[in-house]
Amino acid sequence: MAKIYDLEKEKQKAKDRAKESPPPIICLRSKNGKVRVYPRWEKGPDGEWHIMHLDSIKAMLGYDRVETDKEGEPEGS
Repeated sequence: MAKIYDLEKEKQKAKDRAKESPPPIICLRSKNGKVRVYPRWEKGPDGEWHIMHLDSIKAMLGYDRVETDKEGEPEGS
């Protein structure tokens, strides 16, 4: 005997299981690789996971800094 599945019902079950899943685990690293951050996540109203305080993390890792030339060195060297 074969089982008959309601496709829409199975899709809804899969969506419900995905909503209950824990946040993803990622590691953000600074440009020089010395600092690592495991950010906190929050679930948005759309049901998707979002990193909390993303601007603060970018500032801490140095991604908002503009590198300038060192004093006394000619450009292009």
